[in-house]
Amino acid sequence: MLLAYLGALAGHSTIAQAAADPALAALARQFMLCEQAPTLALSGAELRGTVDELMRRFRNPAIRHDMTRVGRNGSDKLLPRVVAAMSDNIAARRPTPAAVLLIAAWIRWFDVARSGDAVMRLIDTRAEALAEPAAVTDPHRRAELFLARTDIFGAVPDRPRVQRAVGDALAELGRDGVAEVVRRRLLPEFEGSTR
Repeated sequence: MLLAYLGALAGHSTIAQAAADPALAALARQFMLCEQAPTLALSGAELRGTVDELMRRFRNPAIRHDMTRVGRNGSDKLLPRVVAAMSDNIAARRPTPAAVLLIAAWIRWFDVARSGDAVMRLIDTRAEALAEPAAVTDPHRRAELFLARTDIFGAVPDRPRVQRAVGDALAELGRDGVAEVVRRRLLPEFEGSTR
């Protein structure tokens, strides 16, 4: 999902293209190793091997992971695939910069998908219900309205802090573009990490 939404915002039309983007690849590795891994029961070596294999698979242009197929129905996928681990991390006081940015990219996609040259179509079971909050121009108010949807996000711990972070990320995506926003969230050990 991270590669789909951020990759589509960056203009990539496939997961392979997004995974070949050095900044996005580094953020995907960081997300898997620092934000998803603490919630899994895998050894360090097993985890690194799994992440390396996933990144090789994602970069393979022969495996055509279409952005629309991967990104469709994000409102159904966010809680089990992103927010559950993010909530565990927040409770354990671990940072969640990639999860926050993924959520912001998903929300931002509601704007971009309306443009005629969008590389990913917006297919979501709640698209109609989310049209009104998606039309709100203030990024912090928009983040507040989206994150209030417990059917999508559940009970996010420390919701006001998460709303601020998502609102900040939305503002940055609209102002600075994907590459710069991703770069700001990369931990030093992941900068240039594309394996």
